[in-house]
Amino acid sequence: MSTRTTSPYSEDLRKRVIKYLSQGNSQRQASSLFRVHVNTVNRWWVRYQKEGNYCARKRSGRPSKVDQPKLEKVVQSNPNIKLQELGSQFNISGFHASRILKKLGFSYKKKASPIWKQNKKIELLS
Repeated sequence: MSTRTTSPYSEDLRKRVIKYLSQGNSQRQASSLFRVHVNTVNRWWVRYQKEGNYCARKRSGRPSKVDQPKLEKVVQSNPNIKLQELGSQFNISGFHASRILKKLGFSYKKKASPIWKQNKKIELLS
């Protein structure tokens, strides 16, 4: 199972491809000019002819059961909260909480080095 997601092509690109095809050019020419696969150009063109629309369709998917803005507020108000505690508050696992936090732009804190290591670095620099 892949965790990568792809974004739909921009409406501007779709519009330019459809306009190019409407001028009587071939799908292969449009494909090479706009660097989009021939099958994609064909799907856009057929859909445009049938529906009169070339915009990306809404993608289906299960809505998240976690209120992300609320989770972000909880983390900002309590920055030392553990993932398990955060997960139990939102009825999710700690791992899932970490994935959501990563998506929101939070990163892990690094542990501070022990004092003896810090002193050793200072001695080496001197």
